[in-house]
Amino acid sequence: WFVDARDPEDGAAKVVELVRSRIPQRYGLDPIR
Repeated sequence: WFVDARDPEDGAAKVVELVRSRIPQRYGLDPIR
């Protein structure tokens, strides 16, 4: 995946959101397990 960000911190925050929220919701996964 490509993440469009203004700076490295913004990019890191977007990746964390993907891993913590979006991907688990999309694929029915539990991010804690």
